[in-house]
Amino acid sequence: MLSLMLMFVADPGLQQVHVEGRDQATHIDLRFNGRPTFQAFQSEAEGLLVVDVVGGKRPTGFPETIPLFPGSELKLVEHIGSRTRLLRLELHSQKGVPSSARALRGGIRLELRQGSKGLRVFQASGSRLAAARAPESPKPVVTAERGPTTKQLADALGREREETARLRQLLANFRRHSGERADELRGLDVKVSEGRARSKKRQKVLKAAGQALSQLEKKIRLRRQEIVKLEAAEAEAKQRLAQVQGSSRDRTAELNRLELVELAHRAEITRLVREEMDLEKGDTSYLARVAKLQLSINGLAKKQKKLAAKAAKKQAALKAREQESKGLLTEQTRYRRRIADLDRRYASVKKAVKGQDQKLVKLRAKLDGLDGELGTALTRYEQATKRLKKSKASEADLENRAVDLRAQIAKLVRDTADREAQHGQSERRLGREQARVKKLSASVEAARKQAQRAGVLLAKAHKKADETDRRANGLAKELARLRVLASRAERGLSDAQEALGDERGEVEALVKRLAKRRKILADATAKEKSIRAELAETAKAQRRTGQALAAAKKRLEQRQAAVARLQKTLKNKKDKVRRMESSAVSVRQQSLEMSNAEERMRAALGQSRKRFQSSRDEVKARQSEVDALIRERKKVEKAAAKASAKAKNLAVKAKAERARILRARKKPSQARVAPNGFGGERGAGGSAKKRRAEARSKLRDGSKSNVKRVGYRPVGPERVVIHVDGQLSGTLKRISPTTTVFEIPGARSAKTSASLNTKRFGGSIHRISSRLKQGKMRVRITHEAGLRLKTVNKKGRLEVRVR
Repeated sequence: MLSLMLMFVADPGLQQVHVEGRDQATHIDLRFNGRPTFQAFQSEAEGLLVVDVVGGKRPTGFPETIPLFPGSELKLVEHIGSRTRLLRLELHSQKGVPSSARALRGGIRLELRQGSKGLRVFQASGSRLAAARAPESPKPVVTAERGPTTKQLADALGREREETARLRQLLANFRRHSGERADELRGLDVKVSEGRARSKKRQKVLKAAGQALSQLEKKIRLRRQEIVKLEAAEAEAKQRLAQVQGSSRDRTAELNRLELVELAHRAEITRLVREEMDLEKGDTSYLARVAKLQLSINGLAKKQKKLAAKAAKKQAALKAREQESKGLLTEQTRYRRRIADLDRRYASVKKAVKGQDQKLVKLRAKLDGLDGELGTALTRYEQATKRLKKSKASEADLENRAVDLRAQIAKLVRDTADREAQHGQSERRLGREQARVKKLSASVEAARKQAQRAGVLLAKAHKKADETDRRANGLAKELARLRVLASRAERGLSDAQEALGDERGEVEALVKRLAKRRKILADATAKEKSIRAELAETAKAQRRTGQALAAAKKRLEQRQAAVARLQKTLKNKKDKVRRMESSAVSVRQQSLEMSNAEERMRAALGQSRKRFQSSRDEVKARQSEVDALIRERKKVEKAAAKASAKAKNLAVKAKAERARILRARKKPSQARVAPNGFGGERGAGGSAKKRRAEARSKLRDGSKSNVKRVGYRPVGPERVVIHVDGQLSGTLKRISPTTTVFEIPGARSAKTSASLNTKRFGGSIHRISSRLKQGKMRVRITHEAGLRLKTVNKKGRLEVRVR
């Protein structure tokens, strides 16, 4: 069992309950109209913390159960006995969630290690408030020390009020700056929304670029189809070349046939010569035969002329075919150049797209950096909010100190007559009170410095927010520049598409031209066949045909080499097309990754906006709480002013009264040992003269001021060591770890000749002795090291208690 025991002024009354949720814990502050004595311990049941407040009571109308969050609640239970009264606080929490209790100034704090949000305040009516009601002024702690004069205390109170006004001005400045920060953050939200719109536009541009790429892929497919057609045309040309080679073999056979015909002609000529020789024998037959031979010679000459003309026509046709082949070669060269130009344009477009991708990657990195800076700015804003909470706590502490100071002022005003009666010690007491005032001034100065540090922190936060705004403006400019670059890239893509369309038209025209050339080649082939039949009639035509065949073979080899080069270029183009397809796939993947990154950035921005909204709501709630505390403080100051005026009137009336002289009563010698075995006096029996003097003093002042030693009487967990009858004030001073002195001004008692009986204290108190010194009763108590004593004012008596 963990037990924590603290002792304060008895008879406390619960005034309000303040529940505040934080990130890692929940604080429940209970305020009492006095200083409570309580005992806290963990119950055997898991998740239950019990706090017993001695003499505490729950006001009428206050709720018995205060819900905190699901599975956790605070119960207030009263226990009223014959001699004691307890207020039991039961804090129920979930399993595994630790809880603890500790003392505050005028209250108790229960801490639950579970994060939550929100602020709730419950008072005597049981309603939920925006701010806590200021606690009532506690009963003044009775002390025998003499304080400063009323004028000095009034001056200190005036300085404290000036400091309070200055702190209020700082709070107003903070509210104004926080409003400006909120406006600036709203402007930043607008800029972020504009950035999102720009990112959507960029997505549209990327989508258009993807469509352009798909169109480019379509054009590439068409180009491939055209290349396949060209390959088919080349195959047809090869077949025709093979046919030409076959026709050359036919032409050789035709030449052999012509040689046979020529031999036959020669045989005919020989025959004719023989007939001529035969005709020489006869004139008639000879002349006839000569005429026949002449006719045959003329026909052969005519045929030779026709064959020469046909050979010239064939030569002209061959020259025309050579020119047409040259034209085809030039057109093929132009086609290759155009394909190379298209490759260069595609490379330039690909390079531009890659540059845009790099710029988009840089923009994404900058957006991530801006998101990080926004997160740091929000973190700094939360830190500034926490510092503001600390400053508010320090202000609350100052208010509590001001309440204590006012209580001391009221007490000092009531004791003015007593202080004026003791002139000998006034200077030393005045020095002590001046030192106390200096301490209070130092605490006020520390609070002022804390407020100044909070102002500096707010200025730093303002500066950081300005830097964030400047960076956001730079990012907006960068987004605009990238949008311009994206539009330029889009225009470049449109230009490339137009150029591809033009090239496509040119390729179609080239295909038409190739078809025309094929038709011309077919006609030329037909003509070549006819010319081959005509060239078979003469050797000259055969030689020319051989030369033509050699030239055709040479051109065929050149054409085959050209076809091989074209196949190589087609293979390179196919590789380029594959690379283009892979790059298009990578571009699509990058665009998809960029869209995913933008979605994540959009979600992060939404979360940061929610965090900012929650922090802004929390700041507004804190501001309303501070306003309510300021109003309550004004009320308390007004009540203190009334109390001080009333105390001054009482002090004026008390000057004429005679200071009380309290006398202690002595027990008779036969009652040295009490019936309970404790509290008896050894050697304390007084004479009849002393008893008569005590009786006269009682008759003179009508008061009871006897110092008594009382036996064992439990009051909660405490025991009463000494009590004094009468409305008195006493002071406990610890002069060593094992010795405490109790001084009672204005009381008189016979000096005891021996120590008192301390057997019933279980060895914790060793010796109690008393003596008179300078008009005061001085009781010396020797006890164990670390023992704590306290004074308690009851009705009609003053008690000294020990745990």
